[in-house]
Amino acid sequence: MGNAMPVTGVDEQGVRVGGRRLSWAAITLICLNLVLIGLTAYAYLEFGSILRALSIARGEYLSVDQASKSFGPIEPGRVTAVSFVITNRGDHPVRILGYRAGNCYTAPADLLPITIAPRERRRFRIRVATPGSLKPQTLLLSGVLLTTSPGQRELELAISGEVRGDRPSATHP
Repeated sequence: MGNAMPVTGVDEQGVRVGGRRLSWAAITLICLNLVLIGLTAYAYLEFGSILRALSIARGEYLSVDQASKSFGPIEPGRVTAVSFVITNRGDHPVRILGYRAGNCYTAPADLLPITIAPRERRRFRIRVATPGSLKPQTLLLSGVLLTTSPGQRELELAISGEVRGDRPSATHP
């Protein structure tokens, strides 16, 4: 510890360390930075990210593995399903009461309501049905899961995919 700078004096203007004076404002900033570094480290260790820690602080205990998923390419008139994994990070059970579609192409594939216990992960599927007469296009679909979580009454989901569409063959003009 021969390299440590000794504190040589403390007064109303600040602290003298190794011949240099540090003001109380500088000491306060150093302490605040150390607290922020500690809180950031805690958020990463406990919750995996700062965003997850902030969402829990806001009362948003439900999370989705990916809020946006693709069903890939599909032919018109076909039905497919997209799976989401919903996690309840809270200490109380949460019920998924229903699903509100943002369009007519999606609907829940699983029976509702469902209950997700504390710390439980549940797979939930959304059915995607495309009309039989769509031209080739990208579909961007959305929906909302309705929950009993006091801080998160709605959980948004987005689904996308490519509809191949009716393409004329090379032999039929």
